[in-house]
Amino acid sequence: MMSSRRFLIFGLSLSSFALSDARAADHVAGVDSSSSSLAISMFEEEPEAAWPLEVEWEILDLARPGLVPRRGRVVADGGRETRLTESIHHSRGQDTFSLRVAARHHARHQTELEYRLQVSRAEWATLSFDGYFKHRLGVGPAPTLGESTLRASRADIVAGSDLVAEQEVEIDGVPYLVRIRARSLAG
Repeated sequence: MMSSRRFLIFGLSLSSFALSDARAADHVAGVDSSSSSLAISMFEEEPEAAWPLEVEWEILDLARPGLVPRRGRVVADGGRETRLTESIHHSRGQDTFSLRVAARHHARHQTELEYRLQVSRAEWATLSFDGYFKHRLGVGPAPTLGESTLRASRADIVAGSDLVAEQEVEIDGVPYLVRIRARSLAG
């Protein structure tokens, strides 16, 4: 019992020595210990930078204007990379849009948008006449997609207020428009 008390007293005196030593080092170095507190906001000069950002995207098939565009929306912390994937099926196969987006607060109440867009296409595997009829009658396997190949890649960093970035991509004669919007949710 006496031994455990000695260790407790030794530990308390050691911790008080370490705290007073750290304060003394700050004082000698000219650092105000009240300003090195974690309670001080990182965004003291621009408080809206602490707010999350809303990122919206839409993919329009320009060859088929009556087709409803693919849309999505996500709310993310500033600077956090968000990955989005959308596929469009058509008579030749499937086009897959992979988008990596990072939105950040920028100086003068603007938003910075960094994105990378990759579009790949997977075409339908060839199907025999007999296989097609079996599939249509529901007694044969469904057609499968072949190997996916990268057809287009775009990347950019843009900044502005009420930011909208647009990229036109043409895959084997089929034009698409990809629109990306970013805005701050600061009140």
